[in-house]
Amino acid sequence: MTRLASLLMIACLSAAIGADEPATAPQTPSPSAGQRLPAWRVEDAAVRSGNQAIKLMERQLTESSGVAFSRRKPNRIWSHNDSGGRARLFCFDHRGQATGSVTLAGVRAVDWEAMDCFQVNGRPYLMAADVGDNDRRRGGVTLYVFSEPDPDRHQHVNAILQINLTYQGGATNCEAVAVDVSGKQILLLSKSPLLSSLHRIELPATEQIERHIQQPGLHQLAMESKWLAAVPLPLVTGMDICPKTGDIWACNYLHAIRFAKLPEKSVAVQIQQSPEMISLPQLKQVEAIAIDQQGRAWVTSEGSPTPLRRVVRQKPRPQRIDTTP
Repeated sequence: MTRLASLLMIACLSAAIGADEPATAPQTPSPSAGQRLPAWRVEDAAVRSGNQAIKLMERQLTESSGVAFSRRKPNRIWSHNDSGGRARLFCFDHRGQATGSVTLAGVRAVDWEAMDCFQVNGRPYLMAADVGDNDRRRGGVTLYVFSEPDPDRHQHVNAILQINLTYQGGATNCEAVAVDVSGKQILLLSKSPLLSSLHRIELPATEQIERHIQQPGLHQLAMESKWLAAVPLPLVTGMDICPKTGDIWACNYLHAIRFAKLPEKSVAVQIQQSPEMISLPQLKQVEAIAIDQQGRAWVTSEGSPTPLRRVVRQKPRPQRIDTTP
């Protein structure tokens, strides 16, 4: 499928599910919202308003496919390349200047498509998701979990939990992965021309993660995903969960999509409601989305330097009141 055909398909399907209608479901704070998280504070007013992008200044980052805000230091954001590169993550400050990097020792990046940074019991972790499978031929995919290192240093990590994942129902192409700390699960949203599918695995307990990464090496853990729901979203390229509200965000090449948190409802119910769809700014090819600690959405696109741009939500349209007698 050509890129033009993909964009036309997304536009048609977006119109069908109400791209201009913001979700009206009530929101409740996520149970993880009380955690103290490092703040992401952007000084440039044009960047804050979404009119300009931050340029991530790292020549070796040319195809940003995953992005996540640091849970260890304020004003730090991680990103990584797509397939074919080294197993490495780059870190930047709020001005786009490179601050550090981490290389995963003994790991080969087959098709890295997503990442997340999460905090459990005050301990920050990074997860890199080697889950791309365009031809649906991989017998299994891999998630790498390790302690978030100092974002301001260049270093190697050699104590890693390697989750070897197989899907219920067979091979699946995926570019969108997010850690749901409050639900104690890892969510995976497939990439498909028409209908995406939401899968989950349990998030290993902190004690289990720590036990695996206390000693150097790749510590194997086999898991099978559980299918949760079908989602009428085409070509999903990224996903994140808002640390402030618990809203689930996703993106494709044309839109950022917000599924509001529903009180006392599962994520399967949450992601099947009518979402709020926000048109993306003109970028080459959006591959990742991350939500900052204030609940603002940011996307990255392919390119060098890599653009990081805020997605601004549309203001609700005022309703007209018919006063005709």
